[in-house]
Amino acid sequence: MIRFFDVSDPIIMFDLRIRSEHRGKGVGVQALRWIVSYAFSEFPEAIRIEGHTRVDNVLMRALFAKSIFVLEAYHRKSWSQAGQLFDSVGYAVIREDWENNKITPIPWTIK
Repeated sequence: MIRFFDVSDPIIMFDLRIRSEHRGKGVGVQALRWIVSYAFSEFPEAIRIEGHTRVDNVLMRALFAKSIFVLEAYHRKSWSQAGQLFDSVGYAVIREDWENNKITPIPWTIK
C-alpha cells in the first residue's frame, strides 16, 4: 500500500506498507523508486519527499539506505504505538538530487 500526504504542499510525505510475504523480493526498492518518480513528475511544485519509520524497523531503514533517500532526522519518543513511545527516523529526497541522480550528504558536524 502506498499513501501520499500533503500533495498540495511542496513537501510530500508518504506511507509504504509491504506485506510480509512480498518482503525481500525487491518490491520495496521498486516502490521507493516509483514513489519518488511519481511524486516529482505529478506534483511539479514538490521540492522534497519525506518518509519516517520507527528506529527499530531495520528492514525499512535498510530499504531507505539502498535508495536515494538520505537519513535526515532522529526523533526521540515520537512514534506512538500500542500505548508505547518509540524513537523514529526521518529520510528524505530532494528534487535536485532526483533530477541529477545524486545523493547530497548531510553535514552531521553541525552543532
